[in-house]
Amino acid sequence: MAKLASYFTTPVSKTQLLQSLAAHRESYSLSRDVFDYWKDGYGCAIGCSLRDFAPGSEWDEDLFQPLFGIPSGLASRMELVFHELGYTESLYWPERFVNAIRPGSDLRDVSAMFGLWRAESGYAPPSAMADRLILEIERAGRAVEHDEAVFQEERVW
Repeated sequence: MAKLASYFTTPVSKTQLLQSLAAHRESYSLSRDVFDYWKDGYGCAIGCSLRDFAPGSEWDEDLFQPLFGIPSGLASRMELVFHELGYTESLYWPERFVNAIRPGSDLRDVSAMFGLWRAESGYAPPSAMADRLILEIERAGRAVEHDEAVFQEERVW
């Protein structure tokens, strides 16, 4: 199976997505109270992530993969944490999530690892869920560092 690389061969860069999410937060269109993805000028984490890059398809989390290189299951986890966090923390959560992803990371296993942690740990406060999801994303990013180091080492020889 081919590697899925976040922000690597996708039409939307990490910087573009971060700028879009910041603009939604600053314009108060990002809302934890929206469960329909995008409605009446307001959107949830998924809705605001897709609004500028796939207008009219803000509900389609399957677009995370072709647009950003992020598996749709992981987008669902981002949304879950977004709705669980306190108001202020939730407003910055989508940017924190996106910022944690290292371009080129293969994130296919992150959602499953997070789900396993949740099943094993039982109840966890929302901030712990957010921290654990970030930890799993960063672990996937370290694999990119390893791949780059091996590539550089092979080039030397």
